[in-house]
Amino acid sequence: YFVLGGDGTHKGGMETFDAMQELEGGPYECAVVGVPKTIDNDIMMLDRTFGFNTAVSEAEKAIDAAYIEAKSQDNSIGLVKLMGRHCGFITMQATLAAGHVDIVLLPEMDVSLPKLLHQALQLVKVKKRIVIVVAEGCGDTLIKSTGGTDAGGNKVLADVGIWLKDQLYDYFKKMQHPLSIKYIDPTYMIRAVPSNANDTVFCSVLAQYAVHAAMAGFTGITVGKVDESFVMLPIHAITKGTRTVNIKGRQFERLMRATEQPDLTPGPGDDWALLPQAPPPQDDADLMRDAPITEPELIASLGALAGRTRPSSSGMLEAISVENTKLKVFSGYGETLVDRPLQREDLMQSNDELRNLEVMHLSDRFPSKNVVSPLKDLTSNFQDDASWAVQSFSLTDRMDSGKGTPYYQMVRAGPREYLHFDPKDGSACAAIVACGDLCPGLNCVIRELVRSLTVYGVSRVYGVRNGFNGISQPESWMELTEEMVAEIHLDGGCILGSAAGHDSARQSAQNLKQAGVRQLFVIGGDGSQKGAVDILGLLSGMEHECAVIGIPKTIDNDLPIMDKTFGFDTAVCEAKKAIESAYVEATCNANCIGFVKLLGKESGFVTLNAVMSSRVVDLCVIPEMHVDLDKLLAYVEELMATKGNAVIVITDGCADSLRNAGKGPGDNEDVGIWMRDEILAHFKEIKKPLTIKYIDPTYMIRAVPANAQDSIYCSMLAQHAVNGAMAGFTGVTVAKVNERMVYLPTLALAKQETKRVNPKGRWFSRLVFSTRQPELTPEFGMAPVKSSNKQMEAIKNSSVPLSINMCLTPNDEVHRLEIINLASKFASRNIDNPIKSSVLGSAEGLFLNAGAWVTQTFQKWGEADNQGNTYLQMLRSGPRDVLHWDPTDPEAAAAIVTCGGICPGLNSVIRELVNMLHIYGIKKIYGIIGGFKGCVSPDTWIELTSEGVQDIHTQGGSILVSDRGNPPHIEIAKSLASKNVRQYFVLGGDGTHKGGMETFDAMQELEGGPYECAVVGVPKTIDNDIMMLDRTFGFNTAVSEAEKAIDAAYIEAKSQDNSIGLVKLMGRHCGFITMQATLAAGHVDIVLLPEMDVSLPKLLHQALQLVKVKKRIVIVVAEGCGDTLIKSTGGTDAGGNKVLADVGIWLKDQLYDYFKKMQHPLSIKYIDPTYMIRAVPSNANDTVFCSVLAQYAVHAAMAGFTGITVGKVDESFVMLPIHAITKGTRTVNIKGRQFERLMRATEQPDLTPGPGDDWALLPQAPPPQDDADLMRDAPITEPELIASLGALAGRTRPSSSGMLEAISVENTKLKVFSGYGETLVDRPLQREDLMQSNDELRNLEVMHLSDRFPSKNVVSPLKDLTSNFQDDASWAVQSFSLTDRMDSGKGTPYYQMVRAGPREYLHFDPKDGSACAAIVACGDLCPGLNCVIRELVRSLTVYGVSRVYGVRNGFNGISQPESWMELTEEMVAEIHLDGGCILGSAAGHDSARQSAQNLKQAGVRQLFVIGGDGSQKGAVDILGLLSGMEHECAVIGIPKTIDNDLPIMDKTFGFDTAVCEAKKAIESAYVEATCNANCIGFVKLLGKESGFVTLNAVMSSRVVDLCVIPEMHVDLDKLLAYVEELMATKGNAVIVITDGCADSLRNAGKGPGDNEDVGIWMRDEILAHFKEIKKPLTIKYIDPTYMIRAVPANAQDSIYCSMLAQHAVNGAMAGFTGVTVAKVNERMVYLPTLALAKQETKRVNPKGRWFSRLVFSTRQPELTPEFGMAPVKSSNKQMEAIKNSSVPLSINMCLTPNDEVHRLEIINLASKFASRNIDNPIKSSVLGSAEGLFLNAGAWVTQTFQKWGEADNQGNTYLQMLRSGPRDVLHWDPTDPEAAAAIVTCGGICPGLNSVIRELVNMLHIYGIKKIYGIIGGFKGCVSPDTWIELTSEGVQDIHTQGGSILVSDRGNPPHIEIAKSLASKNVRQYFVLGGD
Repeated sequence: YFVLGGDGTHKGGMETFDAMQELEGGPYECAVVGVPKTIDNDIMMLDRTFGFNTAVSEAEKAIDAAYIEAKSQDNSIGLVKLMGRHCGFITMQATLAAGHVDIVLLPEMDVSLPKLLHQALQLVKVKKRIVIVVAEGCGDTLIKSTGGTDAGGNKVLADVGIWLKDQLYDYFKKMQHPLSIKYIDPTYMIRAVPSNANDTVFCSVLAQYAVHAAMAGFTGITVGKVDESFVMLPIHAITKGTRTVNIKGRQFERLMRATEQPDLTPGPGDDWALLPQAPPPQDDADLMRDAPITEPELIASLGALAGRTRPSSSGMLEAISVENTKLKVFSGYGETLVDRPLQREDLMQSNDELRNLEVMHLSDRFPSKNVVSPLKDLTSNFQDDASWAVQSFSLTDRMDSGKGTPYYQMVRAGPREYLHFDPKDGSACAAIVACGDLCPGLNCVIRELVRSLTVYGVSRVYGVRNGFNGISQPESWMELTEEMVAEIHLDGGCILGSAAGHDSARQSAQNLKQAGVRQLFVIGGDGSQKGAVDILGLLSGMEHECAVIGIPKTIDNDLPIMDKTFGFDTAVCEAKKAIESAYVEATCNANCIGFVKLLGKESGFVTLNAVMSSRVVDLCVIPEMHVDLDKLLAYVEELMATKGNAVIVITDGCADSLRNAGKGPGDNEDVGIWMRDEILAHFKEIKKPLTIKYIDPTYMIRAVPANAQDSIYCSMLAQHAVNGAMAGFTGVTVAKVNERMVYLPTLALAKQETKRVNPKGRWFSRLVFSTRQPELTPEFGMAPVKSSNKQMEAIKNSSVPLSINMCLTPNDEVHRLEIINLASKFASRNIDNPIKSSVLGSAEGLFLNAGAWVTQTFQKWGEADNQGNTYLQMLRSGPRDVLHWDPTDPEAAAAIVTCGGICPGLNSVIRELVNMLHIYGIKKIYGIIGGFKGCVSPDTWIELTSEGVQDIHTQGGSILVSDRGNPPHIEIAKSLASKNVRQYFVLGGDGTHKGGMETFDAMQELEGGPYECAVVGVPKTIDNDIMMLDRTFGFNTAVSEAEKAIDAAYIEAKSQDNSIGLVKLMGRHCGFITMQATLAAGHVDIVLLPEMDVSLPKLLHQALQLVKVKKRIVIVVAEGCGDTLIKSTGGTDAGGNKVLADVGIWLKDQLYDYFKKMQHPLSIKYIDPTYMIRAVPSNANDTVFCSVLAQYAVHAAMAGFTGITVGKVDESFVMLPIHAITKGTRTVNIKGRQFERLMRATEQPDLTPGPGDDWALLPQAPPPQDDADLMRDAPITEPELIASLGALAGRTRPSSSGMLEAISVENTKLKVFSGYGETLVDRPLQREDLMQSNDELRNLEVMHLSDRFPSKNVVSPLKDLTSNFQDDASWAVQSFSLTDRMDSGKGTPYYQMVRAGPREYLHFDPKDGSACAAIVACGDLCPGLNCVIRELVRSLTVYGVSRVYGVRNGFNGISQPESWMELTEEMVAEIHLDGGCILGSAAGHDSARQSAQNLKQAGVRQLFVIGGDGSQKGAVDILGLLSGMEHECAVIGIPKTIDNDLPIMDKTFGFDTAVCEAKKAIESAYVEATCNANCIGFVKLLGKESGFVTLNAVMSSRVVDLCVIPEMHVDLDKLLAYVEELMATKGNAVIVITDGCADSLRNAGKGPGDNEDVGIWMRDEILAHFKEIKKPLTIKYIDPTYMIRAVPANAQDSIYCSMLAQHAVNGAMAGFTGVTVAKVNERMVYLPTLALAKQETKRVNPKGRWFSRLVFSTRQPELTPEFGMAPVKSSNKQMEAIKNSSVPLSINMCLTPNDEVHRLEIINLASKFASRNIDNPIKSSVLGSAEGLFLNAGAWVTQTFQKWGEADNQGNTYLQMLRSGPRDVLHWDPTDPEAAAAIVTCGGICPGLNSVIRELVNMLHIYGIKKIYGIIGGFKGCVSPDTWIELTSEGVQDIHTQGGSILVSDRGNPPHIEIAKSLASKNVRQYFVLGGD
């Protein structure tokens, strides 16, 4: 019986076991095993509990968001409340990881509220903005809780976050200091995520060991990790108390150093009395505020700028008179039906109005300079006064924009050929101001404004800090340069700050005039636009010529007329995450509602889109709705009664609508909290149990960087804002309307009411289709919603009537595309649409008629655009009044097929098709497996239900498995007819659509006569290359993912000189993904599209010149260049697509060859993210898009339309005949504006081939350089090194050669305790109690400068911060074990090591002004490098070191001291947030002697070397040379190898992050493998000599079938045979190979060539084998190397980096040298660098425990060659260098008097019940010949022995525990068919629960257990066995990818005797309990 939970759960599990012994029929035999689960990490004795690592990572994100919010506004506090009821571990670790917290409060701290408030005020006064983090447990310390308890017996805590927020506001108000608090409580967003890679591996190991224990008969135990050893502990040992943070310990001191907060402990008296008195009240008259600007004053000031009226006509309804304008009508098959003159009524309804929207221009008041635009060299696409666009005409009512709203003709945005301003005017400047709240994308806009102004030639650009009020403080303005803003788009927030309010507009205008500002850019919402108009009016009144341009920013997307505002897309993506967390909480806790409050002051657009994208919401309330609270409560009651859970989302602005409808919150009350409390009160009143998990993600949404789509949109807005300003437009706001960029009058936008969701419109109806919620309007009628018409009055008043003739040019044609309806051939059923009343209620006008035509946007580029244009007119998509089909027909069915490559969003479309068909009433829906090929195998089709597709949208790929190829369409038609399919949905690209149409045609030719079936396509191509459509689904997501690859390439490139980041992106025939991703990324130097004609010589030459100048560049190439830059073979794949040459690899080789020829060094970081892009789920924007497309596809099919596809054209959803989209492929127009924008972004020259031979124009290669000319030192010999080190050879402590001598230290004891806690033995301790007789103990020596140089013995400046100093008696010993240590090497000695930490007396004087420190990073990139550098600088500063240098580009940079950077705290403050390395990180060391000389000359006294084994060797060389020069310098190593292959230490930094990233690549491969027919997902991961990254990533992903690591010796024939077997049995596979496998493959018989990529070689071998055996196979190959290395460190690595850096500085200042700081058995120690430099790398032992866990996961067979396994480098040999740096040691040197070892015996059922004594079946079946893994009864392991220093002499207690793992002999017979196992999860949910459940089930199945129960609802569910579910390996296959627990967790304990009876009734023999103590 497996119990997953905390301490209470474990107590309960033990009580159940005790109850089993008291059953009436006698004791019941059952193993009760716990798996400890508490997110707070508060279980005694354990290193950590699962989920904690993930929780810290998620908590760090909340702190980062608070930091961004706070730093973006003066007088601001980011306040975060984190979990931790009794302890502050999450809060402490997340604070350390985040690195920018000012005050932290833990439950363990005694805090004076007055001191806390005073400190906060002082910090805000000095720093302007701070971050405070408080643990929830402070709700019982800072304030006192009520004393109540919840169902689980936990004390109900007061909400300390809300309380502290109120306290801060009250105090600041009292002290008359302004304050804004951004409060974040991420609790339920933290708990609900899936476990990260590290936690997933941890969960798997715990679960495996829980099963091993249970099967061996152990009971009343839990499994866990103690001092890095997995052990079993008796439950009594972990339930005697709760672990808390030691506020006198080192971790807490580290926390206080990180925050730099003072002691906040209460003083002896009244702390309030010590605070300063509040200042006297300030009179309002003293505040500097302008008198408001009146409307008459504004109008008078604007004067002639009132507008530029174009020619117009009052004859609104006049007929079309423009010559030769036509309407052509085409049938659904493409034939011309009509060709006649165009009439007005062909375009719009008779009462529709057309108007011209006027804008202001400075030339109406000021003379224009008419300067030729400097863009003339870059573009010929200029706009002029005749450039306009008109909103799309429609022949139906426009529901969402407002019935009767006029159509507007607007000025097109874009560059003008002649400028109003002279950009070279040296006296002029531009200014940028951001106003209002934060929003994603602010930095993107600012960056592009600066870049665009620079392109124009504007010499000075100022950034105004803190909104409009900052304009009145010109001394605070920042001069912005291209360099300064180069990377700001990568960060959230706003570098200028963004604040609301405008107290001094007149002063602002005066300052702008005095500064000579000629272009003012105002970024903000409607209030900001009003402020912009006020300033424009005042400047105009002052006769100051200034273009004032608005850039619309409102995260709510509530500005009218425009398509959207920037940041909205990103906000929806982030809001979706909050809803997904709420869904996990709701579904994984009993009787639970997940409740989310989202942003939206007056409109619900964010909420609507986030709800539609999440697809899991049951009830959504937005401000536009009027809601009867009683109806709402009744519906929630109904939901809980029927479903047992619910997800509710409410918008922030709902308070007014609730009040208007009868009852709502108070004026300043939070509507979310109010609604939560109302629901809870209602359920309390009706006496029904309910828990609500409340999430408010507001500040976490606003603070993120813009996603790819928003980033591009921001750039477009900014560029057009600058274009407009330079051309002289003013008082305009740039926006996108119907996909066209235009200028709108700011004055009108400032006056208008906000745009709102129409609750009777199309978007609201789509929302209701998703939630299926009922009508909630009050019975007394719906209060009027602000009408769209009224919203648009201000816009209308800024326009004049316009004739339709002003929107046409001669020869314009409108092409109406008719579509086929089955009613033209078959009799229609004419059924009234059933969804009218069942879903939409009273919504009117949504059901369309036959004449619902919409026309493309009319536009004119300029005067020269006069040849006539063709506009498409299409039928609008949507539900129809009357259906062709009868959806109640029980015989009819629908079918769905996906074809071609996979694409983000396929599952979203499938899900919505199924749900919409079910809403219509269709009962039978088939999913066709395997594309068109699967259509002819109807026996393989699966039936789809709403329940079955509920969560598929969260997965990438397609559940239907996609494939290429076309069987005869007549056969497809027959199959569909045989299944009576009447609606056939085809998801694919143009080829798929052609195939669908051919199938429809074939249906008409069937023998029995024409077959009636609607064939409807949903266009899917990730390349976005389908004609006419705005975009295809998945494209948005693909661009976002592609941008990540470019970002990784940029980080890789910029971290090393002479480096190119090269990325190949998708795009077979077009470059849309490449173009958009390049624009989004913002740091690409060369981009190559298939549409471009490129000269290879010009390209190579440009790359070389850029590398010479910039040192590092990024090149992005589209895959389609494999048919342009080079020519493909002409072959085609199964789908008829041309097979392209791999242009990425080819271009990489070309670059290397050319640079080699030109004798210029080069490193290329090549990234091909293709299959990682395709395999992800759709993002929020794409998910909404997929949903709408799918809904409209169903509407079309049910209405009888056929041979059509659905799509979006000019922002309208329409139906298109298939023939219209299959006549060609859309490509990038290389003469268009988007391409010009791309060229401006990259600044690349024209690469088109010249008329002659471009190769001949290139410079000649320089003469070959002789090696003698290169500056290289002679290598340092070992004798020279030893002689140089001299007395630094080591500090040998007292030791004994009597290694086996008995223990003689007085009063040392062994105490043995039973599994129930009774003392069994109490006797003197003996050596054999701790280790085996042949085990060796040694002291590991390190060097100290005092052995050669006199010490300064300076008192440490840390004395004021800590009393925990180490001394010469500080040591730690590796954990003793009474078993062979498999993974560290059998026979490896135990080492006593020097403890790392601060010393009380320093060797160096940190105040020595002539001295300095230096930092160098070597080798490849690794996550965490910047974290280490940051903490080194901060720690050195704390010590008082005045100068710290950063050496650029590795060891070779030391010989170039002119390139060193002086590092300051300010400079490194935020570098830990970025990947890469600010110093660069390079391999090689050509001039060690020169380096040493430079270090000596610079006075470097502390040198920190960050790197792997080669770097450690270089460090020792430098140390030897410095020692030989008599230069006193501490050389300290910080171990960095992403492969984690340095011996003895637990791990190296960056490894944890690398595993998390590698896991993502494997997950992508899994999606590709399972969603494509006959497919292998193949991943190559990092690991030159070891497979640790691969092993851990494979174990964390849990989806790999075959894993090959360098430590294995693999017979290729066996491997190929196994792959063949996998494909024959499963049809797909996931294979992972490590980069370093080439040698082991060669050693085993056959392998790749010396410089051949082992991944590509293995891929080709497998493909060749399958080709030889004539079996179909596709391999999707992924190499994520550079995407793994380039990311920032995650939370755990960030903390570890900080610890390493701090201890490195501690060691250096204390005089240690030639040491490397590391963690061994969870203890920080100093290791001898010389030994590490000489050792062989640490490797996975293929006969060890970790390898066996890998094999449990993959279940792969033995692949060793028959001739025997070549010897693997042994661990013993690896450790020889370490051993040579040590001396033998007696056990007595590791003990102090009174030490006690407490052996914790555990209960085995064999003590009470007869054991079956079954030989363990997993010995031969899984583990093969692995030896020593099966443990015996004496497998004891002891905690790490340690000593803090001389004062630590009172004796310590060490636990001795039984090691976890499989046993030789089982207690149980796993083949017993009657026996079962059971699993229960209790308490709150936690990341990793599903991972544990999955691994328990899989491990039990490996043992042979047939029946496994999952108990629903915690201990309460135990007594309801009829609700238990049976768990299978197949059923739990993917649950580890979901947050929460599939078993539904709950609190509370029924009588344990009843639980025992239930378990016995089900014959449960292994009971696993997951929970806390």
